Amino acid sequence: GGFLKFAETLTEKVRKMGGVVLFNTEISEIKSNGRVEVKTNRQTHTFDKVIVTLPSFFFFKIAPSLPESYKNKYSNLKGLGAINLVLRLRKQFLGDGSYWLSICDTSSPIMAIVDHSNFMDVKNYSNEHLVYLGNYLPADHKYFKMDKSEILKIYDPFLRRLNKDYAKELIDYEAFKVPFAQPIIPINYSKMIPPFVTPLPNVYLANIQQVYPWDRGTNYAVELGAKIADLISNDQI
Repeated sequence: GGFLKFAETLTEKVRKMGGVVLFNTEISEIKSNGRVEVKTNRQTHTFDKVIVTLPSFFFFKIAPSLPESYKNKYSNLKGLGAINLVLRLRKQFLGDGSYWLSICDTSSPIMAIVDHSNFMDVKNYSNEHLVYLGNYLPADHKYFKMDKSEILKIYDPFLRRLNKDYAKELIDYEAFKVPFAQPIIPINYSKMIPPFVTPLPNVYLANIQQVYPWDRGTNYAVELGAKIADLISNDQI
């Protein structure tokens, strides 16, 4: 279930409509002179139109021909990365049945503890208790350079304050990291949002920094997709 099922269904739908979905493919460069060339670690593709969904600063890195004035204007947009340490346990972590525990203690290395099996039956998780230990951090934070065991070592004293026996029930764990997960919204942000149309011909930008005034959410991503699709359709008229 969850987002994996959503992604698998979307992939299947794209393929049924004649589209191609490429996995494990890294884009190293985008350039355009009307026709858009996308260079990957496998080959170079040519397209009529390209929608870039990366955060703006990643877009700048793979599109070296973007004007400096454009990059300077939007490079000041800030954001936070995310680290999620996922625990697989034999028993629930939050024994009172809580699903989501937000941590407001500034000394805590964890921002939120999400005990999924307190919300969804364990049968959805192979009869295991899945616990998310989440935090938003700057992309240059030291945790991003640590492996999962180093992160758990830091988290462990705080986790034991909430459940002193959790380690006895630990089956396995994994760390997931993304350098950009949450835009930071300053005053007058509405005047700073990058437009859909970029200086590169037939290259469009649609990313998480443009969902304002809303916050992150799949429904807002769908809305953004509809807007950019309408824009491209109208450009072709």
